[in-house]
Order: sequence, then structure tokens, then C-alpha cells
Amino acid sequence: MLCAEGFVGNEDFLVVLGDNLLGEGLGPALGRFEEEGTHTVVLAAVEDPRRFGVAVVEEGRILKLVEKPKDPPSPWAVVGVYVFRPSLFAAARKIRPSFREELELTDAIQRLVEEGEPVCAHFLSGWWQDVGRPADLLVAQARLFARLSPRVEGELDANTRLQGQVAIERGARVRNSHLEGPVWVGHGAEVDASVLGPNVAVGPKAQVQNARLRNAILMDEARVEGVSLGESVLGRRAHVRGKGQASLFLGDDAWVELEGGDS
Repeated sequence: MLCAEGFVGNEDFLVVLGDNLLGEGLGPALGRFEEEGTHTVVLAAVEDPRRFGVAVVEEGRILKLVEKPKDPPSPWAVVGVYVFRPSLFAAARKIRPSFREELELTDAIQRLVEEGEPVCAHFLSGWWQDVGRPADLLVAQARLFARLSPRVEGELDANTRLQGQVAIERGARVRNSHLEGPVWVGHGAEVDASVLGPNVAVGPKAQVQNARLRNAILMDEARVEGVSLGESVLGRRAHVRGKGQASLFLGDDAWVELEGGDS
């Protein structure tokens, strides 16, 4: 974390771990920081706190942080969104590396508490979704699709039917297909002779031909031909072709050919 000190300088700063989505956005946490004028940590109540860093809170102030406790002292999990004063860096220089040989953010916050510097808790009022695993991306997509605004800015032919919340971005082309929302088709994507939806995102410049997709994410330039995919996430430029049905989680540049049946 000390790598950022030269960039931050004497300014207050926001830290957001990249695998988190917050339904309420960042505004409420920033507002809480401005009201209190002190370090602010975002918390959410969870059913199984043992998977997270857990906070002990009293009158809106954090008294203690425990990382992945076997016996959680509260239901309040540390979400991974923080607003800090620059004094965090001084606290970080006073802690020891963990077993991972890293200066842990949780330990630095605990040091602030021990030195008597107030650390404020902001309790989430909306949903929170961790997107660290491929399956989590599908859950997050379903949440975000609740905000999808139907629009058609790309090209459709007369043989294409749209149903429900469907957004087709400028430069996309859809032909001879049926799209059952929520569905999003990105810029430059091509969909031909296919059935999409519900809960499908086709990334920019991706291609779908003679395929059936449901509850799926195709990232930039991914390609699907001839198959039926459900509960799937395809990385950038991944390519799936052949026959049959499958549920796949593929990384960037992966290539799979299905010979039929289920997998």
C-alpha cells in the first residue's frame, strides 16, 4: 500500500477493491466521510462473516477488525471500499508484514484504532456483490440488468424479434434472431440466426451465429457458433463452436469445439 503514498501525497483518498460492486455506488460512503471528517470503512451484514474481515462497531466507530475469524464477533463484513486520510501511511509503516509477506490493509486500519485515531463505519443500505469468481459475474450481471434501459441504436433486420429489456449499441448488427431481455449487445457485435436471453451480454465485437445463449457473458471479441450455452462466461477472444449444450467458464483466447451432447 505504501507504493501509493507518493501519488496521494497529503490528499484524502478513496480505495476500492476491484472485485466489488455496490448497488448504492460510492456516493453515500463519500458523504459519510465528508460528514465525519475521518477514515471511513464500508461494512455490510452477511450470513457467514467467517469468509471476511469482520468489524466490531460501537456508536458508528470501529473498535476492532478481525480477519476471517472462526468465531465472528459481529455480522459486519468489511466490503473492500474505504475512504482514508493520508495518516494511513504512517500507520502502515508501523505494522509488520503478514504471513503473505505483505502489509495488510486490515492491520493498518487496526493500528489507527489502537493509536486512538477514529475510524468511522458506513453501513451499506443496498446490495453488495463480490465478483471474484466467474459465477459471481453472472449474479452481478443479473443485478445490473435491473437498470438496463431498452434501446436500439444498432442495425436490426425485419426477421429479428425483441422482447423485454434489450439494448443494442451503435455499430452492432442483429439478423434473423430472437432476443428475450434482459439482453445487451455491445458496439460492433454481430448476432445471426440465434436466440439470446434472458440475462445475456454480448461484448463489443463479439460474434454469435446459429447459437442459443442464456444467462451468459461474452466478453470482447468472443465467438460462439452452433452451440447452446447456459450459465457461461467467455473471456476475450474465446471461441466455442460445434454442436450440443454446455456450461463453460473460459479465459481469454480459449478455444473449445463441442461434439454434441451435454457438458
